Amino acid sequence: KQNNKYRKSDSINTNSSSSLMDKPLAASRYQPDDNNNQHKNNMNNVGVDDKQVQKQRQQQQKRQQPREQVGAYIPPAKRRLLEQQQKEQQEDSDSQINKVTPINIQRQTWETLQRTINGTINRLNVTTIKPLIHSLFQNANLIRGRGLLIKSLLNGAISSPNYAHIYVALIAVINTKLPECGELLVTRAILAFRR
Repeated sequence: KQNNKYRKSDSINTNSSSSLMDKPLAASRYQPDDNNNQHKNNMNNVGVDDKQVQKQRQQQQKRQQPREQVGAYIPPAKRRLLEQQQKEQQEDSDSQINKVTPINIQRQTWETLQRTINGTINRLNVTTIKPLIHSLFQNANLIRGRGLLIKSLLNGAISSPNYAHIYVALIAVINTKLPECGELLVTRAILAFRR
């Protein structure tokens, strides 16, 4: 019977000791001040953080800017709608201030030139090469847009090598009339291979 008493008392003592062990005896004397440490780290990394913050702000500003860049694809119907809205806004603003500047006109003509060249090259295949060459000579100023033409041809040949022979045929025909285009293509291809 005594052994059982001791066992019960031992079990009581172990339970009480485990509950005491769970509770901290005293609060720790040193508790680091997180705010102070963060302030010190910030003071050490001021230059790095400022650069990162500036980069983030620039990225946010780029995201918030409207995509009126030349490279952005806009479907033709939506583009016509946007052009009509811009014309209406210009008519409203023209009564107040004349905003039709040569720079805006030049930008618009450049964008239309790029659209016609890119659209023509995107539609090229064996059956459509002849009419597209005629339309390219009629609708696009190839002397002014020869850089755009060569860039579009090189990008097209890289992205779809199956159509490379069609691009070669196009530039061969253009080279007979405008040898500057053929020369520019050769120089840009050599520079691309050197990279």
